[in-house]
Amino acid sequence: MYLEGSGVPKDATKAAEWFQRAALSNYGIAEHNLGTLYYQGRGVNRDVDEAIRWFRKAAERGLPQSELNLGILALSGFGGDDHEAIHWLQKAAHHHFANAWFALGYAYEKARGVPQDFSKAAKLYMQAADENVAAAHTNLGLLFETGKGVPLDLARAKQHFLRAAELGDPFAYVSLARVGLSGVSGEPEFAEIYFWLRAAEMSLTPNSPLVLAVQAHERATGSKLSSEARAAAEQRANEWVAAHPATAVNSPLSVDIARN
Repeated sequence: MYLEGSGVPKDATKAAEWFQRAALSNYGIAEHNLGTLYYQGRGVNRDVDEAIRWFRKAAERGLPQSELNLGILALSGFGGDDHEAIHWLQKAAHHHFANAWFALGYAYEKARGVPQDFSKAAKLYMQAADENVAAAHTNLGLLFETGKGVPLDLARAKQHFLRAAELGDPFAYVSLARVGLSGVSGEPEFAEIYFWLRAAEMSLTPNSPLVLAVQAHERATGSKLSSEARAAAEQRANEWVAAHPATAVNSPLSVDIARN
């Protein structure tokens, strides 16, 4: 109630206090939620180690949201190694958590805790993509673009990039700009590339390693457009970003509050 302001004023500190009380009574959802607040730094000082401690308690009770979090945090270098990440991700995947399928697909693609297997990665990405995980569509598009684990198919790659873009993944915008370079011949094609680059720049986090490259390509592409075409593409990008919030900028860490 306090976290959402449902019937009471919003107060993350009080929410943390109530979650703490319930967590100390071995209530798994409260343990997960307290871990979430520590991870986010809401109502408490941000403390990833403390978040992991509470996620682990909840995961050991079989809470799939916490299993997923422990797996992804371990893949990110927090609270465990790659093999522990796979342990928790497989448990979450068993509970049909789509983000766990995506993270396992990533592990198979990058040989993180499992032997590299592009075919298994593609199958797991497909499962997650069927559940509208934006990043799964992007990564599956990259596999189709390169023919890794699936037949080389640029049309299918673009389909997945477009679906990921509709779901708000800025990395898909970059991929759409890249595939648009194939066969570009005139201002309309350059305007489309500029539109995707502009949308990517607006949606990526400032510390993303892609930002500087996107900005450079955006300037280069924009220089090929008339002022009218450039303004029209920028307007499209503004409207697109407003209608498609960047939901996949970060990892698929499930930091939302769990409910009964």
